Amino acid sequence: MVQSRTSRDQVAIAEANEQEEATTLIKQIDSKIQSNEILRFPLNGPKAKLMPAAQQFLSLHEEAEIGEYEEIFYLAPKDKKYQPTKLERLVNNGFDDQEGYYRIVSGDQIGYRFELYELIGKGAFGQVLKCKDHKTGEHVAIKMVKN
Repeated sequence: MVQSRTSRDQVAIAEANEQEEATTLIKQIDSKIQSNEILRFPLNGPKAKLMPAAQQFLSLHEEAEIGEYEEIFYLAPKDKKYQPTKLERLVNNGFDDQEGYYRIVSGDQIGYRFELYELIGKGAFGQVLKCKDHKTGEHVAIKMVKN
């Protein structure tokens, strides 16, 4: 809490929101320093699998999968990923809905390179997604064929 004295011994206290934001930012920086790693893309897939800083982004499925990629350009935060139930995992590890369409979550990733933004269109054979290519920095459209 930051306090300052004003006339007649009144105490002015900074707003809690500013304090909380500063505390959160300091904690984030401390966690990066403590892990002794800051992610710099592109990463090597097999090496990224072992990095504590990268582990905080990976789901169980991704921990096994990431080693197959030579270069990693983007890692989505865990809260930007769809968390399937046990029953949903029976169909394509929970990545598809009952109709075979890919479950879209804004901020998720495709191939550790593309960041999903939104659904542009949907048809009988698949969906078109607006994404950011983190290798080139460009916005792209990706067609996801229905399973």
